[in-house]
Amino acid sequence: MIFKSYKSKSQNSRIMFLLSSENFYQGYKRFQYMKQYSSFRKNQGDEIQLKTIELQGLTDTLISKKKQKQELLDTKKQEQTVIQKEKKEQEGLLSQVKDKENKYKRQITQFQKEERKIDAQIDKIIRDAIVASNKNTSKPTSTTFTLTAEAKELATKFTANKGQLPWPVEKGFVSTYYGKQPHPIMKSVTIQSNGVRITTDNGSKARAIFEGTILSVQVLGGNLKAVLIQHGDYISVYKNLENVFVHVGQKVKTKEEIGTVYTDKITGKTILGFVLSRNVTTENPASWIYRM
Repeated sequence: MIFKSYKSKSQNSRIMFLLSSENFYQGYKRFQYMKQYSSFRKNQGDEIQLKTIELQGLTDTLISKKKQKQELLDTKKQEQTVIQKEKKEQEGLLSQVKDKENKYKRQITQFQKEERKIDAQIDKIIRDAIVASNKNTSKPTSTTFTLTAEAKELATKFTANKGQLPWPVEKGFVSTYYGKQPHPIMKSVTIQSNGVRITTDNGSKARAIFEGTILSVQVLGGNLKAVLIQHGDYISVYKNLENVFVHVGQKVKTKEEIGTVYTDKITGKTILGFVLSRNVTTENPASWIYRM
């Protein structure tokens, strides 16, 4: 009885609301009101249901976006971890490169020091030869050769062939040029060269650029050798030779082989050092050698 009374409670209240009307017109208005109210509540319920579905859709979208954002954040964290790792690796590499750069700079400085020592040794040889040639002349302290008629003629021929002289090796390319320049590998380092360095093939032979007389054969550091050839008052110098085929006072012809160019056992490079001077003043070989 209690259960039935509860179920009919809402309906009984509506009937009582109608029966309590003072007249038929009021009852009719109340009836219309209840219909409108029921329709309104039904529409309201439908709207609530639609809104609920929309909200559920928005909630699902937000959850999906949140999930995507979380995935992006996770990816970004992973990328940042990778970037930090790569950054540390790069810093390590830069540190190694810097250490190697300092090492290379020290090696280049040491090489330049040795080159200056060799250049000074060759300069002394030339000056001594000039003093010897001027011994019985009126200018014994001059820094230029006193030439015989034959030597003058040879010097004239040499000068006439400027720009047409053959290379001191059969094949090769200039790896270090004459004068002040950036180092070919370490661009931040400036070097000074009194001649050129020509990279050639393993086993290549150095050859005289013009006819002349062997002025000197010198043993340099590392048991390497240098040959000086006199062409009147011009001197051509061939450095970094492993062995030589000529001797002091020997006359040589143009392109005659004078020695084997040394091949470095570590780098595998075969490089000839070539210097050209007139008396004690060095010249740029590129101005004399054909297409250097």
